[in-house]
Amino acid sequence: MKTMKSKILFIGCFLPALLFGGCAKRFDKESALLHGIVSDAADNTPISGVLVTLSPGGKNDKTGSDGRYELSELEPRQYRILVQANGYRDDFKTVNAVVGEKTSVNFQMTKRD
Repeated sequence: MKTMKSKILFIGCFLPALLFGGCAKRFDKESALLHGIVSDAADNTPISGVLVTLSPGGKNDKTGSDGRYELSELEPRQYRILVQANGYRDDFKTVNAVVGEKTSVNFQMTKRD
């Protein structure tokens, strides 16, 4: 009987939490989220492994194979987003993060000469 209750508890409570909330980056209406795609300016292909850093705070992320990044659970304020990748010129943008909003900030990076 105890084993059956444990299985029901796992299936009913823990499994949904793992599947629907445990692995995703958190976003709620109390914080702000910045996200975007970093691509090559010449041919518009996504760039993977780009270091995306916020200032102030130093929070960072690296782009995936699709060039996407996401910075979540942010305080509402103005940030400077710096992108850096081997073989490319550094770039930055200034953006306002707003509570409850997902703000898209895309970059097109230029290769170094």
